[in-house]
Amino acid sequence: MRITKKRVLFIILLCIVIIFSLLFLKKEKKTNHIQSDTVHAKKEKRNQQQMNETISTVDSNGSSYLQKEGDKVIEKNWAQLELIKKHQVNKDFFVGNMTIHLHTIKIIKLNHIKKEAKNILNDYTASSFNTLIKEGVEFENIGDLYEAQSKSMWTIENEVYYIEINYTITNHYDREVQFFSFLTLQYGDLLYDDVPFSNFNLSEDTFMGSSASSRIDYPSGQTREGKICLLIKNKPPVTNKFTFTTDDVLDGITHELIDKKKTVQIKL
Repeated sequence: MRITKKRVLFIILLCIVIIFSLLFLKKEKKTNHIQSDTVHAKKEKRNQQQMNETISTVDSNGSSYLQKEGDKVIEKNWAQLELIKKHQVNKDFFVGNMTIHLHTIKIIKLNHIKKEAKNILNDYTASSFNTLIKEGVEFENIGDLYEAQSKSMWTIENEVYYIEINYTITNHYDREVQFFSFLTLQYGDLLYDDVPFSNFNLSEDTFMGSSASSRIDYPSGQTREGKICLLIKNKPPVTNKFTFTTDDVLDGITHELIDKKKTVQIKL
């Protein structure tokens, strides 16, 4: 009988030891998990601090600091920019007596995007009316098109890409003219049917409206810098094909046609 009691007592003590051991292991595991999360958070913070220390920060025009593929820069109140691909073109193209000097075409990645920047960029994710019509969207009135345009929008998340075209326009006519250099463009399989609608950058070559007759005039002899920025949802494949269509050249006073628009194909 005594032996039985001892065995029972031993079993009880063994169970207590096992329970305490399990509780200790669970607590230790939880502590290790918390410590692991803390270490990871500190590591992330340290990496962010190191990134901010090694990557230059500028007030504006961050893309101009990106010269070599892999270059990064932080633009205040905007995002971190990284140069993915750079095509150095440096070629002249002519529409009548208007000269388009195409400097560079860049593919740029944006990440760590500020909330205000996301709000701005989101407005440029919609498809243009031209694109919707070409895609076969059915509509009975302008309201239907606006609804389809709203549905075509997508949300800027943690990162996004864009194509940037840098160029110069010079008016070699002996009179004032109206002109815009890029109405449509295609980079590889990426097609933009309405560049004025999709361009989120403002530059000296900025237009006032969607037709040539509402654009800012070019005085004779004037040279104007231009920059076009168009969003790309996903990283585009490498390509050597670039095509763009210009606007017509119109007289700045009478709005009469001087020279017709031109389509230019370039092998990058």
